[in-house]
Amino acid sequence: MQHLLNVDLKYSFKGHRGAVYTLCKDLNAVDLLSAGSDGMIIRWQPNLSQDGISIASIPDKIFCLLSSQKQSTLYAGTLSGDLFCIQIYGSKQVRRFRFHSNSIYRLALWKDHLISIAADGIISLWNVEAGQWMHHLQLSSSKVRSMSIDELADCIYVGDGNGNLFVLSLPDFQVIDKRHSVHDKTVFSLLSMESDKMLLS
Repeated sequence: MQHLLNVDLKYSFKGHRGAVYTLCKDLNAVDLLSAGSDGMIIRWQPNLSQDGISIASIPDKIFCLLSSQKQSTLYAGTLSGDLFCIQIYGSKQVRRFRFHSNSIYRLALWKDHLISIAADGIISLWNVEAGQWMHHLQLSSSKVRSMSIDELADCIYVGDGNGNLFVLSLPDFQVIDKRHSVHDKTVFSLLSMESDKMLLS
């Protein structure tokens, strides 16, 4: 019988006033960013301190964060469907975009594009350099909850609230394949393992 890896608690960070919904690496790829139901984006420096530093506050629940070193920008998706583009270094500029009519659950980068999926069943493509929405696809009648990009094949895997799995080409969102009810309920997470040509759901 194979032994499971032992996991020990190393640090415990406290600072949010509500549920923590999302984590991502900071733009420096060393520090950690967190956000959640209190609308706060907090930077943690695990190797230096257990105290967090509040770097932004959004008047809404934050469901997802994504940092881009290339654009020096932090992206945040909210409960109401707003997309925030935040430059947390230098000019500290904040831009807000509204396209989705409901919660944005995941964000991903593909080349110079940002991809968002939301509770309205829509997947959207954004030009992050220009800060413009490009096109979208009404993919599902249910919430679209998970996605994973295959960089080698230029495609994206998407899971919805009905347990369905979609394979779309990039950047045009043409549906290559749809697998019905691969799970009994919502597909909350997907991971594309390109080297093994495998997808985990």
